[in-house]
Formats: sequence, C-alpha cells, structure tokens
Amino acid sequence: MRFSTADDLGHLIAHGIPESGSLEFKEALPLGAQKERLEALKDLTGMANGGGGTVLFGLREDRDAGHPVAAAVTPLTDFAQVGILEDIVRSGVRPPLLVEYTTIKVEGGYVLAVDVQHSPLGPYMVESYGHHTYYTRVGTRTGPMSEQAVRDAYTLAARAAERRPQLWTAHSLPITPPPDGPWLTLSALPDEPLTQVLDLRSIEPDQLQPPSLVSDLLGTLGFETSRLHLRRWADGYFGTDSAGADRAFLQLRVYRDGAIGLAVAVDPVVAPWGMARLLNALIAYIGWVWATFGLARPVEIRCALGDLQRIHLDLRRFRSQQQDSVVEPPGVSVRSIETTDYLLSWDIARASVRHAIVHRFIDRLYQAFGLPGATFLFRQGRLYDHTGTATDNLFLTDAGIMSTTNQLAFLHDDGFLTATSSGQVIGWVEGGVVMDLGGNARLVLEMAPGRGCPDDFLAYRIAQDPRLPAVGHVSLQPATGLGRPTATGSWSETSVIDALGPAIG
Repeated sequence: MRFSTADDLGHLIAHGIPESGSLEFKEALPLGAQKERLEALKDLTGMANGGGGTVLFGLREDRDAGHPVAAAVTPLTDFAQVGILEDIVRSGVRPPLLVEYTTIKVEGGYVLAVDVQHSPLGPYMVESYGHHTYYTRVGTRTGPMSEQAVRDAYTLAARAAERRPQLWTAHSLPITPPPDGPWLTLSALPDEPLTQVLDLRSIEPDQLQPPSLVSDLLGTLGFETSRLHLRRWADGYFGTDSAGADRAFLQLRVYRDGAIGLAVAVDPVVAPWGMARLLNALIAYIGWVWATFGLARPVEIRCALGDLQRIHLDLRRFRSQQQDSVVEPPGVSVRSIETTDYLLSWDIARASVRHAIVHRFIDRLYQAFGLPGATFLFRQGRLYDHTGTATDNLFLTDAGIMSTTNQLAFLHDDGFLTATSSGQVIGWVEGGVVMDLGGNARLVLEMAPGRGCPDDFLAYRIAQDPRLPAVGHVSLQPATGLGRPTATGSWSETSVIDALGPAIG
C-alpha cells in the first residue's frame, strides 16, 4: 500500500503533490444514489485499467494552480461506507477487481485509501446498473476505453497467460511428492513482473520459521516446526522435516521472488476438519511470509490432494460411517482434487479470505466422495473469541447458539439472534460470525468465511472434540424489522455471553 498513515497524507498536502495517472483525490464518498455508485466503480476500474494506482477518499483537491493538488483532509465519518463500497465493487466489476482498502485514522474520522492493480485476465468492466463499459485513466482524466484499447488489453493478457505454465515449470511447482501415499500440496506463484522479495545475502533461514501462533497451531496438529531446518539454495530457502520417519513429513520451499511450495504427508484416513485446520495454518504461514518481506503482487494459489484412491474420508463423528471410495463416472478416474484462487498477496493474511479458500477445497474433497459439501467449521461448530481460543461451552448451529445442554439463542430466517431467556434481539449471524447490532464480531466459527470475520483472527487454541450438540433446525419468522447490520470486521467491545442471560449457566 502506498498510503497508510496520517503522516503520508500530511506529506501530500505540505508538498502540494498533484494528481497523476496513478493517484486521484476524492473529497467525499457518496454511495446513496445509483449515479454515485457508478462513479465510484468508474474511478476504481479506470485507475486499474490505466495501470493501477490509488484513489484517496476524504482528501480535497485544489485546482487554483491549474492542475489538481492535495489541499486538505475532509474526513469521512461513516465507517459502514467501506463495507458498502466493498459490496458494490464485488458485485459490479468483472473480472474481480484486485483491490486493497486501507482506513487511515485522522482527526474527526478517516481517509479511505483504495489501492487497485491491473488484471492479468484482461481489462475490468463495470457491469452493474445496466452498464457494461470499460474505463481507463489517462493523465488525470477517466473515460471509456476505445475498442482498440480493449482488444490490446486482452491480447496482452493472453500472452501473459500463455507464459504462465512455463513459470510454474521453471519453479518446479507444485512440489512433486514421493509416490508412497497421499500428499497435500500448497503452491503459490506471484504474477509477473517477478521481482526479488527475499535478499539471500541478508535474510537468515531462521527468519523464515513460522511465527509462534502458526507454530502453535501446527504443533497441535502434530507438526513440530522446530525440526524444519531451513537452508539457503540458489533460488531461495528450503527445508524438510522427516519427523524421524522413513519418508518426509513436510517439505517447504520459499523462493526469492515470493513463490512458495509446501507438501505435507497426510494419513490415508482423512478427517475433513483436520485437513481444513492444516490447510488454514499453512495458508496463514504463506500470508505471514509475504507480509513480513513485502510482496505486493497478485498471486495464484493452488491447493491439491493427490492419490485419492488410497484415501478414506472419516465422517464417523457425524454420520457413524466412513466414506471408503471416491465416486467416479464410467471411464473417468479421479486421482486428485485441486482448487485455484487468484488474489492480491496482502489479502491472504485476512482470516475470511483464508477460510474461503479452505472452504472451497474441503467442499471439493466432500464432493469427490459423493457428498454435497462441508458446513461444519464454516457454518456450524464451536465458537471462538478474539484471542483465537475455543469457548468451553458455546456452539453455533442452524438453530442458533447452543451449549452442550441448552439452546441459548434462536437464529431467525432473517439472520437475527434472540436470547431464549428474554426474547430480546442480541445480535446477527452472517458467514459464521456472531455480531452485535453494530456489525462488530463477538464470536466466530473456527473457519468463518464471512467478511465480518476480523482480519487478525486465527483459531490456534482449537477444540480437540469438534462434535456439535444434537439439534434440529426450526425455521423461524423474521425476528424484527431492524435493518441488516453492516459487518465492520472489527471486534465488539461487548460480550455475547452477557446478552445470553442466565440460561448460559
């Protein structure tokens, strides 16, 4: 990100920095009317199609010098606007906009810095409110792209796509594991142009050891990262943890350009919740590496599980059975599953983004065995607090919040929660996140994929027994005429436990 502090904004104003092809100032962020929402989409996609840059909302410009220069901060005050803008961008731009939102706190409110990058898939189209238009920024003006410019952009994207398989091959990724059992591989490759992220002259291998939170989680899952002795090699760093066994337990490669490869031996009897936890920890490690060493590129991430013919899916805690075989149509052999995600490198550090990647992969695993998909850990399961610790006695189910013996809150069809003890509305549930009525997270599921899940969340003190209390879902009418809260992604200062009342005892 180019701007992240009030001092950065002060520098723009003190030096009269002008707008440019990669920098635009907006005094306000009006999103009420359709015309205003289209204008925001036009500004962001035009900047991205013009090569990428930053739009600062909450910074007034001065045109007296003949060209717009930064003049003064005009703070935004409604933090819900950030979530509204995210929704508008997510639903109104194709392909998905590579974007990062940063709120910069200033006196009286905040300034929103929106960083956008060009898409290697081709130019962005505003596809909303009946519009289907490509925009680009030239100098300080934004306007529709010409037909020739659109064709040229797609041609360049096609050439980059043609080179992509060669880049994967040049990195020898994904890691090829030994043919002696099931392996999970996780591979990440930044978009071109590739640059040096790790300085092999100054970075010691120990600096790439997983941080304590990730190490603690991996340790709970049976991996001792202290045995992962990293060594320097021509293209970066690598390590292998044999765990005292004949075959490698964990393989890791971190490349100087930020590419990463991981391969982990898995037990032939696969518990989906264990696989989800492992994948989440590995993705969290990748996000930590990129955040620590400053990778700022779009990246492609591939998750794969091979040798499915040897795998048995352990569902005994939920179905009293074990799914013994992969489902195959006549003449089709299903040897592996793989998912691919494309996103900005800094987004991988966000909990909801990690969880969404894991959810897609675990769904794919279920479906390979003929099952519809995974809800446990993602929509149902034990709830966690802001420290990443599993609560002793609280679960989220389709019916509401449960203890092991009582139903503490009802979940209504409109997403609101009412306490069983008082009947009062105490919160809102979306994407596995239990929020207060202001949209702040109180408790979250271990793999909550909702965007209301705080970015810093990592469930590392996990519950060893993931079973839910037995309960059936009852469809309840909307609880209230209250409007839907806007998820803030921040932790609430109030406790849902207090709101549940005496029934929690």
